[in-house]
Amino acid sequence: MTNLFEDRPIVILPKMACAIGMNESIFLMMFREEVVFHGTVIDDSHWIKRSLLDWRDIMPWWSMAMIRRTIDSLEQQNILQSSIEFNDDPADRTKWYSFTNYAKTTLGVWSK
Repeated sequence: MTNLFEDRPIVILPKMACAIGMNESIFLMMFREEVVFHGTVIDDSHWIKRSLLDWRDIMPWWSMAMIRRTIDSLEQQNILQSSIEFNDDPADRTKWYSFTNYAKTTLGVWSK
């Protein structure tokens, strides 16, 4: 068995969890790390292209349904936005995700 403490920790911000939900705050912390290290700048915003399977690989403790509900919640709260318009292939339905301007300016989720 591998050492359970070799994995990287997830930081939970209590105020964020109270404001937007525990699952949403966990997802946002993982999302922010992904977009910082693997994202692409498009129109002055950092975007990341990820499928639900990609998110499942990043957060294997959640079901695909939980990931979908969490992303939907973040979009409904105007924290995340998604688009397929950046895909080169019109048949590619993989979504790109970014923080909304509201999240960046009002909530301060982007500090780069």
